[in-house]
Amino acid sequence: MSTRAEIMAELATIFDRPKSSVDAIDRVLTDAGLRTRAARGRAAQAMSAEDFANVTIGLMGGWSLRETPLMVARLGGLELVGGEMVEFDLGEDGEMMGIQGSADLTAYQILESNLPILYPRKQLPMARTLTGALASLLERVPALADLEICLLTLYPETGGALLEFRLGPRRYTLRFGAGDRLPPAGVFHSTLVLRTAGLKRIAGVFLGQNG
Repeated sequence: MSTRAEIMAELATIFDRPKSSVDAIDRVLTDAGLRTRAARGRAAQAMSAEDFANVTIGLMGGWSLRETPLMVARLGGLELVGGEMVEFDLGEDGEMMGIQGSADLTAYQILESNLPILYPRKQLPMARTLTGALASLLERVPALADLEICLLTLYPETGGALLEFRLGPRRYTLRFGAGDRLPPAGVFHSTLVLRTAGLKRIAGVFLGQNG
């Protein structure tokens, strides 16, 4: 099993941050109850997918150690409000060509519908909160052979987030909280994006921690 120090070192590389910074963020999230407190010695246990999701959100922002638990709780707790599916015609090389069709999705259709034509719940089940949804993605990335794109975008000032991914010819955008709504013109706002390569590497660390 990977040690906590080894996991923190890998996350530091992914986010291009000093290991001491990653370690400090992990500790403040633990103290705030947003990360399972690791036992020592033989009782040590792997980090859960939810732990990884919360640490990931914490590392995406440039918040102070005091602000980080508050922002992670706020953004990780954002609830799924709906989304959309766009189906593309694919070229021989798999590139997206014209749009074949699209559909708006309700939270119910994403979370509970058994109609794969709307949302592939068996392949990638979602959760009501952003932390839970990101955890589900991290758990299943290696099994999604046709996963082409996955993006996590946070809008801290407006309390919104998007989770986007493409499975084969279909691209899904899931909205949490205020989604991608921006504040009025002239009001400061930041956009934090974690792209496909980063999410896949984090999933690899999560799934590889048991050796």
